[in-house]
Amino acid sequence: PEEDYVLDLGVGVLTRPAYLGADEYEVAPFPIIGIERFVLPMIGQIGGDEPGFSVAPSFDFIGKRNSADYSDLRGLDDVDWAVELGLKASYRADWFEAFVAVRQGLNGHEGQVADFGFDLYGNPSDELAFTIAPRATWA
Repeated sequence: PEEDYVLDLGVGVLTRPAYLGADEYEVAPFPIIGIERFVLPMIGQIGGDEPGFSVAPSFDFIGKRNSADYSDLRGLDDVDWAVELGLKASYRADWFEAFVAVRQGLNGHEGQVADFGFDLYGNPSDELAFTIAPRATWA
């Protein structure tokens, strides 16, 4: 039988610009939190890898930016850390998934952010799988 709840937890490492628009890059840890699927009584399943339309929560964390840390930012205000909360809508077929996630910034910024993506899946054999996943962000 399938599980009622599937939750992925972990820690990853990413490379990113030191701040948006920076030429300098930094390496930073980041949490991996994924809700693959869960079942709500009297509502049904949310998430999963079955083909079709789905809606799920979306969130992000943006660290604090201190303008004194970068000569290009001197004279600008510091920016507090921010949490972005919202929803993700996606459509999945056997070999692709398209999604849009829209979030509202809280604390460090009060703007809206939207992520768009298209994932192409391939399984050339039972032991090998690959994904090509272009992304775009509007803020």
